[in-house]
Amino acid sequence: MDHSVLVVAVLMATVLLRLALVLGVTWLLVPRRRQCPGCGSEELSRVTSRPARLLHLERRWCLACGWEGVSKPTVPAPLDVPVPAGRLP
Repeated sequence: MDHSVLVVAVLMATVLLRLALVLGVTWLLVPRRRQCPGCGSEELSRVTSRPARLLHLERRWCLACGWEGVSKPTVPAPLDVPVPAGRLP
């Protein structure tokens, strides 16, 4: 194997690892929330594009202040959870 091919392979690997690291950190920085960071009111989910759905991201919009941004999808709280009757032990 020629040394120039080895050098190119090592440089390409470092570029790809750097890209993977940046994408991983960016993914961790995207918040998972349902409240607006500006005013704290409930946000609505907007129609997202196909690449955003593949990356598990959704566009959110605040009705109160007009803030718009990206967040990770959240699971809504179930409304029909039975409440236990009686006292807790």
